[in-house]
Amino acid sequence: MPVETTIQKNGLLELFSGTITINDISNAMQRIFSLPNFDELRYLVFDLTKVEHYELMQDRLEEVASSSIGASHSNANIRIAVVTYDSGLASMAEKCIQSGTVGYPTQIFSKIESAMIWARHRRPPIFSSSML
Repeated sequence: MPVETTIQKNGLLELFSGTITINDISNAMQRIFSLPNFDELRYLVFDLTKVEHYELMQDRLEEVASSSIGASHSNANIRIAVVTYDSGLASMAEKCIQSGTVGYPTQIFSKIESAMIWARHRRPPIFSSSML
């Protein structure tokens, strides 16, 4: 899979490179949601700046993004930042956000520094009713 994961305090940086497919994104999401410390994560940054080619379809991307809705019931405290220079990838990500298929606050950035500042911004934790 063309993704390199960097574990950071309270979050993950996922650096995608080369050619990516919907399966690469789906596998990365499922791997993240299965982490033993998933409930402790506060942000995910998907850095797509090194992607040279992508084989994605909007409807499948929205289907994969919707898996975050279920994950948000386990951990509602995550923010997702997507970093890309590519207008096509940015448009696809924006359509996912607008369609309501992403279970977390998500924004798109063209600079990793801006994405990291936004993603790391502290906000009060949200506790699910199952935790009470």
